[in-house]
Amino acid sequence: MTYTLDFTYAGPLTLDPKTPQDEKMQNLYCMLNTYISEVPCYRNFGLDKQYLSAPMNLAKTMLVAAIAEALNNFFPELRLDKVDFDFDGDFPDAMGCRIEVSDNNEES
Repeated sequence: MTYTLDFTYAGPLTLDPKTPQDEKMQNLYCMLNTYISEVPCYRNFGLDKQYLSAPMNLAKTMLVAAIAEALNNFFPELRLDKVDFDFDGDFPDAMGCRIEVSDNNEES
């Protein structure tokens, strides 16, 4: 199964997701929106935020690497397939990111 997610999540955050797919989407959302050292007692969870202060071209590469490393560490059953970046002309220093991941344990 393939999941597409940007740094937003349309569903409600819940402690009891209705389906395994909802649970994975919610977990990915939490990982994408958490930086390393933000979670007490689980300081390694999240993305390395060094890309935030890098020039845009380098930041894109660093963000892809941070996402791939976090997926490998926390969701080894998921494979990063694609990363797309969106840029808003009104905010030249800001970029949006959409990722596509596949579940290696499920059939597509």
